[in-house]
Amino acid sequence: MVAGIHLLSYLGWAVAVLHGIGIGTDAATPWSLWLNLGCLGAVFASFGYRLLRQGTQSTESVR
Repeated sequence: MVAGIHLLSYLGWAVAVLHGIGIGTDAATPWSLWLNLGCLGAVFASFGYRLLRQGTQSTESVR
């Protein structure tokens, strides 16, 4: 159940970003554009980093 809620948070974030870009009242302002681009850049950079590190993680749990 927790994993399902976590996956839904990804969808919710994507919907929020699309809403801000497409419908938001400040969507055309420079600060809003830069904020959206910064958020998207951070998420894609994190995703890329996770993909690159996927095979290098140890299988041992750390306590």
